[in-house]
Amino acid sequence: MTEQRHREIVIVFERQQTIRKRARTELRHCEDCGTVTDTLCHATAAELFELSPNDLYLFIRQNHCHYDITYLGKTYICVNSLLERMHQQNAARLGLPSGEFEDTLIDHSHSSENLQNNLRIS
Repeated sequence: MTEQRHREIVIVFERQQTIRKRARTELRHCEDCGTVTDTLCHATAAELFELSPNDLYLFIRQNHCHYDITYLGKTYICVNSLLERMHQQNAARLGLPSGEFEDTLIDHSHSSENLQNNLRIS
């Protein structure tokens, strides 16, 4: 009689949770988008996504999000580029082919109330 090997399988279920949060945005011209768009100041964005300002800054730099530093030193982040990059990172984390996750993108160019924190930064 041959010895049977026992194998173990681990299944992880990831539950998506929708959390509605609000943040005041400012309409500002984004040089990279070439249009007027919603922007968040760096501190507000970090608070909104429950990140440290340093972690958010690293994400912005690593993922080439659009941002502007005013002459007074205040940093504003383009909401469109931030959410687009977060969707891209989430799709990559989930192993989805590029383009498959694009159906979930929301057009944030007209309403800052559509901000939803349903993505996790990896």
